[in-house]
Amino acid sequence: MLVLFETAAGYAIFKVLDESKLQEVDSLWKEFETPEKANKVVKLKHWEIPGHNRGLGSGHGHDGREDGEESEEGPEESGG
Repeated sequence: MLVLFETAAGYAIFKVLDESKLQEVDSLWKEFETPEKANKVVKLKHWEIPGHNRGLGSGHGHDGREDGEESEEGPEESGG
């Protein structure tokens, strides 16, 4: 199961590792008291910054440029 979590900083998609923990909704907060406990329940799969197409959690780093913006070196030339 995947869970979407929205914050002012961006969107996170987590994979739920232990769905049985979701049954006890009144005490679910206890599973997130420490990072170590939270890591047993969920795993970050993707992080998305609003307005950007590159996610940080997927191994694609965001380089600070807006989408389509060229680097100072200019566009990459095709070798052919």
